[in-house]
Amino acid sequence: MTEVPTLIPLSTRPKQTLTHPLSVAPMMDRTDRHFRYFMRQMTRRTLLYTEMVTVGAILHGDRTRLLGFSPEENR
Repeated sequence: MTEVPTLIPLSTRPKQTLTHPLSVAPMMDRTDRHFRYFMRQMTRRTLLYTEMVTVGAILHGDRTRLLGFSPEENR
């Protein structure tokens, strides 16, 4: 017979503080520099990721658009 784990009610668990109340996952064609700037305006504690870019796109594409960022994104 297997032992069933004991569940701890939420009210008795230790409180955890969120260091990043909003976290945005990378989304293709969505989490570009303009989106990150917009999200940073909502809260400075947002954990932001950029979309994933292939090496080929960086070598042969528009590097400024793909790799560019503004200082306001990192406040």
